[in-house]
Order: sequence, then structure tokens, then C-alpha cells
Amino acid sequence: MQQDGQTAFGERIDTALGAREATARAEKYRETDGLLAEKHHAVFLYHETALELCKPWVRGYTVRPEGLTGVADWTALYIVSGQKL
Repeated sequence: MQQDGQTAFGERIDTALGAREATARAEKYRETDGLLAEKHHAVFLYHETALELCKPWVRGYTVRPEGLTGVADWTALYIVSGQKL
């Protein structure tokens, strides 16, 4: 029984995930990468990019450790008055 590319790819990823040693895992990922390149001409990935603007006189706007920005706590925002910008 012949496997389709998607099934073979998934099985190789699972095998790589199960490898305990980093060098063995890296080798399995290289093999998997080769299969992907052999079977598919392109891999389409989606990565959402969100841009946010904040005036320099607004403070309390944070960047979380994972790199995300935004206001988790609206009560933390404040405006700096009388400051040269």
C-alpha cells in the first residue's frame, strides 16, 4: 500500500518528535524537509501581523513577554501632561 505525501509527512514528523537525542531529531527533520521539497512545490503559511499605534504621551501600554502588545488592563493607561514631545 502506497502512502500519500501528507500521511508520510505526518508520520515522519511524529517519528522526529519521538527522538530523544537532538542530533537524531534534527536528522529526522532534515529527512522530512526533503520529503516536503520532493512532493510539494510550495508551502503556503499564514502569519497574521497586527500593527498598533500609540501616541507618545499615552503610557501604561505594555509589550508582554511573548512579544504581543496591547492593553490587558485598561486601568493601567495614563496620559503624561506637560511633557515635551
